[in-house]
Amino acid sequence: MIKKLIIHQFSGLMNKEITFEEGLNIIVGPNEVGKSTVVDAIFSVLFRSTDLKKSNSRDKDFLKRALPYPSGDTASVEIEFAYDGKKYNLHKIWGSTSSGTILKEDDQIITDKIRVSVLLARYLRYGEGTYANIIFAKQDEFKHIFESIKNEHETNETINSIFQKAVFEMDGISLKKLQDRINNEFIRLSGKWDIGNNRPENNRGINNPYLKGFGEILESYYQKESFLRDIKILAGSEAELDKEMTILNSLRKELDISQQKLTMYETVEEDIIKRDNITLQISALNSIIMELGELNRSWPAVEERYKNKMAEAEQLSREETGLVLKLEKSRLAEKIEKDKELVFRIEELKTEISMDEKEILALTAYTRENISNLRRMKANIVQLKTILESAILKGKLNLSAEAAELTDAYGNKRQLAAGENFETKAYFRITLKNQFDMEIQSGNIDYDQTMAELSREESEYHGLLEMMDSESFEQALINEDKLSRVTEKIKLTRGNLEKMMKDKNLQEIKENIIKFGEFKPEDIGDLEKRLDFFRTRKNEILTEIGVCSNDLMKWKEKYISHDKIFDRLIDTKAELNELEKKLSTLAALPVGFESSDDFRRVLNRLKTVNKEDAIKEIACERRIDDLKRNMPDTSIEELEQLYDAANKKFERLIVKLRQVQKIRETLARIVENLKNETINPLVKSIQENLSAITENKYVNVLLDEELNVCISGNKGKMLPSEFLSSGTLDSISLAFRLAVIEHLGGEAGMLTVMDDCLVNLDHERQKNAALLLRKHSLKNQVIYTTFSPDIGALLGGKIISIV
Repeated sequence: MIKKLIIHQFSGLMNKEITFEEGLNIIVGPNEVGKSTVVDAIFSVLFRSTDLKKSNSRDKDFLKRALPYPSGDTASVEIEFAYDGKKYNLHKIWGSTSSGTILKEDDQIITDKIRVSVLLARYLRYGEGTYANIIFAKQDEFKHIFESIKNEHETNETINSIFQKAVFEMDGISLKKLQDRINNEFIRLSGKWDIGNNRPENNRGINNPYLKGFGEILESYYQKESFLRDIKILAGSEAELDKEMTILNSLRKELDISQQKLTMYETVEEDIIKRDNITLQISALNSIIMELGELNRSWPAVEERYKNKMAEAEQLSREETGLVLKLEKSRLAEKIEKDKELVFRIEELKTEISMDEKEILALTAYTRENISNLRRMKANIVQLKTILESAILKGKLNLSAEAAELTDAYGNKRQLAAGENFETKAYFRITLKNQFDMEIQSGNIDYDQTMAELSREESEYHGLLEMMDSESFEQALINEDKLSRVTEKIKLTRGNLEKMMKDKNLQEIKENIIKFGEFKPEDIGDLEKRLDFFRTRKNEILTEIGVCSNDLMKWKEKYISHDKIFDRLIDTKAELNELEKKLSTLAALPVGFESSDDFRRVLNRLKTVNKEDAIKEIACERRIDDLKRNMPDTSIEELEQLYDAANKKFERLIVKLRQVQKIRETLARIVENLKNETINPLVKSIQENLSAITENKYVNVLLDEELNVCISGNKGKMLPSEFLSSGTLDSISLAFRLAVIEHLGGEAGMLTVMDDCLVNLDHERQKNAALLLRKHSLKNQVIYTTFSPDIGALLGGKIISIV
C-alpha cells in the first residue's frame, strides 16, 4: 500500500507531499494543476530507471517532461509504501548531471540497484508494461486501452494467462492433431483461394497471379483461365485492334487542337511573367513606403523607452545587490546557529565521558580475573560441603544422668537427652559437664583436612569479596556487568564524538561564533522571494531593453539615422513611378482570364495535356504492336477442348474443398463446445461488473483471445465495440480493468489508478460505477483523479485537493 508521495521537484510540481490511505483516495482539482503529474510521479518512481541515456529518445522525452521548467536540471521524488509487514521508502533522482536510487527497508538503507530491483519486483509482481497499460492506463478512449494491451507483449501475455487452457482427448485421438490434419488438407486445397466469393484472394486472376503459396484449386483455376484468356484474345483481337486505331486517330486530332492554343498563349507568356514581377515589386515598394512612415513615428519613442528602462535596470541592480548581501549574512547566521548546537553537543559528550570514567575508577576491582577466582572459590566451598554432607553419622544416647551437649561438624551445639536418637554429618562430639568428652569422625573422609580446606577457601573467598567491597558473589557479578556496560558506553560516546569532530576544528568554530557576534537574521524564504521578484523584474526589463536595442541597432544598420528615413522615402516613391511606367508598356492579360495565376494554370495545363496526349499516342501505338505480336498460334477449337478438361478438374477440386470444409467446421464446433462447457473466469467478472454499471442493460460479454469485444443486452443481439456510445465504451473499459486487476491481485489486492473514468457516464451509471469502485477499494488501494468535486463526493473516501 502506498502511504505517502513526496515530490521534491518533478515537472510543474515542487515541495508537494501527499498522504494516501487504504481504500479510496480521490485527487480533486481543476485542469492543468498537476493531477496527471502526481500519477506520472508515482509511476516514474516505481518503474523509471535513474540510469538515463542521452542517446535514448524515450529517456530524452522523460527528462523533457520530468525536469522542472524552464531551467531545472534535476527531478526528485520519494514514495513510502508498506508491503508484507515492512515499511519502505523509495527515493529516486533523475537528472542530466546526477542521479541515484535509495531504498529503505524499515531502517536498513539499500543503494545496490540489483537488490532494489529484486525487492521492488516482490512488491510490484508484474512488469512495467502490465502496470502502464492496465493499472495506470488513462481513460483516453476505449480503443486505446485494448490496442495498447494487444501491442505490448508483456501485458498481452498477462491477460492471456487468465484465459482457461485445455487439451481434449477422445478415444486416444488428439482433437488438436486431427484438427491439424484437416487444416493442412484444407490449406493444401484452398491456399490463396477466396472461398466465400469463389475466386482468388484479392481477386488476383490470371493477369496478376500469385507466384507462390497457392493451393491446388488456385493452380487449376489459373490453368483453365489461361486457356480461356487465349480463347478471348484470339476471338477479340481484331475488334481490339480496330478500337485502338480509333483511339489513336482521336488522340492525334486532340493534339493538333491543343498545340494551336499552346502556340498562341506562349506568344504573350513572357510579358505576363514580367507583368507579375513588376506588380510584385510595386507591392513591395508600397509596403516599404508604409514601413518608412511608421518607422519615422516610432523611432523617437523607442529611444526614449530605452533610456527609461536602462535607468530602471540600474536601480533594480542596486536593490538586488543589497538583498544578496542580506541573504548571504542570514544564511551565515543559520550556519553559526548550527555550529553553536554542535559545540554544545560536543561539550555535553565530553562531560558524559568524564562522568563515566569516574564511575569506572570505582569499579576497577571487578576484573575478569577476580570474578573468575570468586567463581572458583565458591565452587570449591560447595564441593567441600558436599563431601561433608555425604558422610552421615547416626547415634543414640542410651543412658545419662544429665543432659549431654552435642557439637556437629560445623561447630553447632545443642542439648542431647538420654534415649534420644541423633544424626550428624562426618563428625560429632559429646560432652557432659567436664565429666565425659567423646569425638567421633567418619571413616569415609579425612575430616580434619576437609575442614581445613573449607576454612581456608571461605577465608580467601570472604577476603576477596571484602577487597572488592562487595557483599556477595551476585553483587560482584552485577558490578562486573556494570563495568562492561560503562566501558562500552564510553567507547560508543567517543565514537560519536569522533564522528562529530571529523574534519572540524572546534577551536576555529568557537572563534567564528565569537567573531560573528549577535545577529538577528531575516526570513531567508522571504528574502529569496523578494530576490526572485527583483531578478524576474530585472530580466523583464532587460528583455525590453534588448528588444529596444535590437530595433534601434537594426534601424541604424539599415538607415544610419532617423534623419535619413525621409531621404529614403523620396527615393522609394521615384522608383515606384518608374515601375508603373514599365508596366504600361507590357501586353495585357488575354481575354477570359481573371489573373496571371489563372493564365499560368491554363498554360501549364495545356502543356501537361499536350505532353500526356503525346505519351498516350506512343502507348496506343505500342498496344497495337503488342496485340499483333501476342495473338495465339493455337486454334480456337483446340483451346476450347483444353479449357473443358481443365474446368472439369477445377470443379472436382471445388467439390472436394467443400467436403473438407464441412468436416473442418464440424470439428471446430465440437472443440468450441468442449471449450465453452466452462465460462472463462475473466469474462464472467467483466460481465458482472458491466451488468452492475448498466443496471443489467448489458448482461453478456464476448471477449476473444485477440481482445475483440462484443456485448449484448437482454434481447440477446451481440454488438461489436464500434457500434457503442462513448459512455458504454467507458463502462466496458472500467468493467474490464477492474476484472483484470481483481484476477491479478487475488486475495492480496493490488494498487489501482483511475483517471476520471466516470466523466463520460450518465448520472445513474456514475452512481453504479461509484458503488463498484467502493466495493473494489475494500480489497485494493485506489487512487482516482478528477476535476469534478461532485464525482469526488459521489465516490467518498479520502479527498485530496490539488490547487
